[in-house]
Amino acid sequence: MFATLLRLTEKRIVSNVRWTFTGNALYAASQWAMIVILARYMDPQTVGTFALAFAITAPVMIFFNMQLRAVEATDVTGKYAFREYFQTRVITTSAALLITLLILVLLHENRSTLLVIVLIALSKATESLSDVIHGYWQLGERMELVGKSLSIRALLTLGTFTFGIATTRNLMWGSGAFLAGSLGVLFFFDMRWAGRLGQSNALAPSGLATFLSLRTTTAARVGSMIRVVLPLGVAAMLISLNTAIPRYFVERHWGKQALGIFAALSYFIVVGNMCMNAVGQSILPRLARSYRLASRTEFRQLFAALLVCAGGVAAASMGVSLLFGRRLLLIYGKEYAEAYPVFLIIMSAASIGYVLSILNFSLNAVGAYNVQMPLFLSVTLLLIVLCWTVVPRYGIRGAGIALVASSGVQAVLSAMCLGFEVRRSRSTVDA
Repeated sequence: MFATLLRLTEKRIVSNVRWTFTGNALYAASQWAMIVILARYMDPQTVGTFALAFAITAPVMIFFNMQLRAVEATDVTGKYAFREYFQTRVITTSAALLITLLILVLLHENRSTLLVIVLIALSKATESLSDVIHGYWQLGERMELVGKSLSIRALLTLGTFTFGIATTRNLMWGSGAFLAGSLGVLFFFDMRWAGRLGQSNALAPSGLATFLSLRTTTAARVGSMIRVVLPLGVAAMLISLNTAIPRYFVERHWGKQALGIFAALSYFIVVGNMCMNAVGQSILPRLARSYRLASRTEFRQLFAALLVCAGGVAAASMGVSLLFGRRLLLIYGKEYAEAYPVFLIIMSAASIGYVLSILNFSLNAVGAYNVQMPLFLSVTLLLIVLCWTVVPRYGIRGAGIALVASSGVQAVLSAMCLGFEVRRSRSTVDA
């Protein structure tokens, strides 16, 4: 174990983790800072509207992303070209936007709220296109490009959003400015670098037209790729729903003000998860190579080392929450600091989530795609039942308790599925 932990400190891995951590940390901090800006300049209801926009758009967009980046980053045998990954993402993202518009037709919200949701959906669409480019860099362990892209996105989108809110005191203009910043990163950094580093058999560095020309991709290849990633799309949507479901129940039974407070407290989960993802994303290609092309002993040692890292982050997270939680919440304001007990419950769920992130990365690394849909469907149904039971009575405290219980069950089930897949694969090889 000690030797494996030392291997995690080799120069390339440390550089990748550092860049990915920096990019994800800045991006997470910028998302959290947007909530702070809204909490300071606007009322809790506006914060709730912003949270509602993400709660509606995220599950749809994440489903149609279909975890394509994870498959791309573990495609160590080169089954598909980058061009095919990108153009498939263009098709699925367009479908996601269409479904989002159809959902909006069913909502009974005012015009300004609907426009905010549309702007956020377009912003998430640009991020999804950047995401598949990041998967290409991730496979080649060029995480410094991913880190730079995320860092620029964090600073630019936060700057434009803050300017929009501060000058107009209007969430629509702030959301539009957020979209403008996101588009800037996609076109002027991600597209340019992907074209510059394109491989001759995947993408000629000739510019945007090559990216978007669907004539170079056959329907059979796209269909083949979608069949592989579709179960991951369902699983990813369910993961997103597990974040959004408590918010739906809080908003329905306690209103947008309670939702705004719960969303602000929950953003500390986003920060921690994105930091943990930096480690997982940096190690994912090597985890896949060790499982498929090297020895299973190396895979188990690497997996165990990652669990140790996750446990350390969880312990540090709870320590900071217990010692400095009330002071941290004062950043939002007194009304938010009064919800400190709920904050501790939410951070308990976050601590379990750090371990869950490693389990999820490992399931993708071993190619356990089909098992993820029934796994996360079971967890989602459990969470719905828990929220239905406790949120109407206990409010945001009940939502936090539901998150802790469902996360614990998910961790146990994920570990069981991973163990089963490894044993099944080993017995197949032995046979």
